[in-house]
Amino acid sequence: MISGDTEDLSAWLDARHGPGAYIGTFLTGTYFAAPVPAAD
Repeated sequence: MISGDTEDLSAWLDARHGPGAYIGTFLTGTYFAAPVPAAD
């Protein structure tokens, strides 16, 4: 389970797999949050 501050993990994932590669994969309130779709 991933909880708490994910800043270091986020930086490592970005460095290894490219910026934003894991957005939406994990449910946390910061980096890993899925983007909100734009209203039409």
